[in-house]
Amino acid sequence: MVAAVGDGCGVSEASALATKLSVFDGILWERLLEKGPCDWVLMHIRGVQNPRQRAGHSLQFCRRCLAEDAEPYFRCTWRLALSAMCPFHGHYLADECPQCHSPVVPTIVDRGKRLLPLETPLARCYRCGWDLREPLADDLVADAESLVFQEWLLDALNHGRSLYLPGGGCYSLLLFRGIKRLLHLLGGEGRLKRVRDLMLLEEGLLDLPLQAGPYFCLETLRVGDRALMLNLLRRILKDWPDSFMKMCRMARVSSSYLLDYRGGLPYWLYQPIREQLFDKPYSPSPMERQEAKQYLVRKGGPANASAVRRLLGMWTASDIWKLEHPPWNRRRP
Repeated sequence: MVAAVGDGCGVSEASALATKLSVFDGILWERLLEKGPCDWVLMHIRGVQNPRQRAGHSLQFCRRCLAEDAEPYFRCTWRLALSAMCPFHGHYLADECPQCHSPVVPTIVDRGKRLLPLETPLARCYRCGWDLREPLADDLVADAESLVFQEWLLDALNHGRSLYLPGGGCYSLLLFRGIKRLLHLLGGEGRLKRVRDLMLLEEGLLDLPLQAGPYFCLETLRVGDRALMLNLLRRILKDWPDSFMKMCRMARVSSSYLLDYRGGLPYWLYQPIREQLFDKPYSPSPMERQEAKQYLVRKGGPANASAVRRLLGMWTASDIWKLEHPPWNRRRP
């Protein structure tokens, strides 16, 4: 259908298919879901009374990009939750009409009109008709560090890998899966909320709940809240993994609160968490005990339980592994 519409508009099939979010198949997700919510895609919420209305801000735009286009069009990256700034103009994206504060829905701009103007109405508000290309004096300018981090994310999105992000040298699906897990933990109300409190306290900011429900959903946040989450993510990935591990120890967050035991984690995220934040005393398995006993028998020494414990480095009176250093996150009795 998309190819047929492109042919009727005089557009090549490749250009027509490039307007779909499926261009990110194999990069952000394995395959775009045809129905229901999808990771990284801003949530499309219909109005309660009128389904043609919009209650969610599922489309962003840069007014300067629209003004520079010969024919205004909305980029695919503006539909993604990882985009909050325009890398070409250095401003934060907008997700509403500045006149009536309605969401941007270009597909229903011509609703109820028998005749359309000669100028394309795609860059106008569907409710009040405000031209979204009009410059505003109060557009927020992004800081240099956040803008560079946004460029890194978009570069990884375009090329499928990144030379600047941790884990960027592997398959991009694993890179963005780990980033999504970190954002989910940072925005939620779980134990990692302590890390978020520390990071906001360092900047002199208050920690306010981003969502009222118990589950955090990045795709329903407005552009300002997502820009805050990307800023926290940038600070976490800076000097990875040393700075993140240090903050987790200060907030007393161990690996059990970070690991995803249902879906698993990519190795670039799992390896430092497992090595530096795992705080459970190790206990040898029955097979290890059996192998140690057979080793003692072959050596001709005593193979009783005490000898096996000494060989495995456990305390003589218990089956707890003898740690060289005390646990850093010891639980209170």
